[in-house]
Amino acid sequence: MPVTSRRTLVAYKLTCHEARKPDKLFELDSLYKGGFTRAFVDFCGSDQSAIQQKGLGKYCHLEKPKVQDEGVLLELQSGSNGENISILDPGLDSIVGEYDSEKAPMVRSRVYLRNPVGNYSILCVEHVKGSAGDTFLKTPFKNWLKAAAPGCLLDWEPVAEEESLDAFKSIEDFEVRKYLRSSDMADSLITGANYISYKLAHKRRQPFPIALLKEALSDFTKAKTIFGLVESDITDNKVDVFVRANSKDGRTVKFDISSSFDMKIRELLNDRNNKVLSDSAFVKRCNDKCEIIEHRLGRA
Repeated sequence: MPVTSRRTLVAYKLTCHEARKPDKLFELDSLYKGGFTRAFVDFCGSDQSAIQQKGLGKYCHLEKPKVQDEGVLLELQSGSNGENISILDPGLDSIVGEYDSEKAPMVRSRVYLRNPVGNYSILCVEHVKGSAGDTFLKTPFKNWLKAAAPGCLLDWEPVAEEESLDAFKSIEDFEVRKYLRSSDMADSLITGANYISYKLAHKRRQPFPIALLKEALSDFTKAKTIFGLVESDITDNKVDVFVRANSKDGRTVKFDISSSFDMKIRELLNDRNNKVLSDSAFVKRCNDKCEIIEHRLGRA
């Protein structure tokens, strides 16, 4: 079985306002000949030196965008240099290669820009360890669009997930994974274990209310009470927290809420060592998420 990293999905809302008039929003498709998604495609095909962060030793390469019926799919590679890196083959327990400090190992990830709804568009970003698609694209796309549509300033902000949770009716379960150090296993009869999992499951036909998740995300004290763990357990960077929520349309969606229990929760695309979604499956997940967000936001 191939080794894969966990991948998650985060959504951003893109709008454009008139310079010095932040409340005056443009219809996005009116800004550029061919529409807003066409502008994004043309930006991706422009000089890629503008997206590099050489001073920070960070680099990005954009593949050719793929225009879909409801948006644009972009695959990119990102990484950083500055360290001599050895490549270990765990199966052989030996070093099989090296990168010198001038090379930048690159990680593949994807973004999906949904066709605009009035004055906003939703950008879905796939997050994987070592990737930074949103940070590489944000400022360069802002600058490119400002030049292409003078007087227009792009706003790029995370979707307020607290409100997005209104699309869900209940919680199926919570899971806390506490990853083990070698010292944790020193006196154990079992070796090679990766983590201990604590699961909080509901009684039969009595799922937890969605309000419980909102409390956990907004109040750290409540989070500790809900999970029955001490603060050091949850703040430990060797801990991941997941929740499975039941949507009003009958789906069960798994979220990664490990990032400091703030409201920027990440929808789980695939867990570690699980199959990475195909492009078509990724686009479908993005469109499903966008439809939920657009239903809440309406046509602005």
